[in-house]
Parts: sequence; C-alpha cells; structure tokens
Amino acid sequence: MKVAILDDYVPLMEAMCDTVRSLDPAAEVVGCTRWDELESILGLLAVDLVLMDMRLNECLGIELIPRIHELSPQSRIVVVSAFMDQDLLMRSLNLKIDGFLSKLVPIEQFSLGLSAVLRGESHFHDPAPSARPLGAVSRVQPTFPL
Repeated sequence: MKVAILDDYVPLMEAMCDTVRSLDPAAEVVGCTRWDELESILGLLAVDLVLMDMRLNECLGIELIPRIHELSPQSRIVVVSAFMDQDLLMRSLNLKIDGFLSKLVPIEQFSLGLSAVLRGESHFHDPAPSARPLGAVSRVQPTFPL
C-alpha cells in the first residue's frame, strides 16, 4: 500500500508516517508539508491512501479534495484534523472522503481508526464531541505523540 500524508506541522506529519509504518510495515509512506509536494507525488505514484490535515497554512484541506480525486481517482482520502465541525464534515463527505480521524482522541483510538482505514474500511471519529464550532478553540494540543 502506498500512503501519502499531508500535514504542514512537521513533527505531527512525521509521527503519522511512523504510526502508519508501525501498523503496516509493508506500506510505502511519503510525508508532505505542502500541497505542491503532494500534487507532485500524486502525479508520479499510484497512491492508495491520502491522509490530509484539514487546516493547512495555504488553504483548507477541503479545497484540495476535488483536485486529489482528479489527479489520483483510485486514492482514498481521509481527513485528519483537530478542527472539524459537522458542517465541514458534511461538505467533505459530499466531496467523497473515506474517513475522518481526529487528532484529539487518545493515540489508541487514533491507531484503531487508522488501522481500519489501512484495511480499506471507512472510519469516522466524532468531529465535535464538545459541540464547539470550527476554530472556536484557539490552542488545542493534540494527544498524538510527537
């Protein structure tokens, strides 16, 4: 399986790459911190799975979903984010994402969700367990290990 990860926060991107490798040692994993890096990879490799942060420095990840589908129609897309609300999740679902993994869940829950995704299943964490709107939290520390 070929997995591409897009997250502009380098330590978290690297931690997700390591987690994918630990869950599937045969996986080929490429980490990207910018859209242009992922775009190049999608043009070169037959990527099976794209894990993508929703809030990037350059844009919202939702803006990239149609382009990912266009460049790599076989790729499954899973949004990974600490900031997601029901509306944004519904808009993402309408664009045909295959899952949502929250950065705010304990690492065990994150790993279970990621394992399901790596097996080809869809997995959706609750995007807003506290019912806070997108962006309402100014400083959230992910429970994902760095």
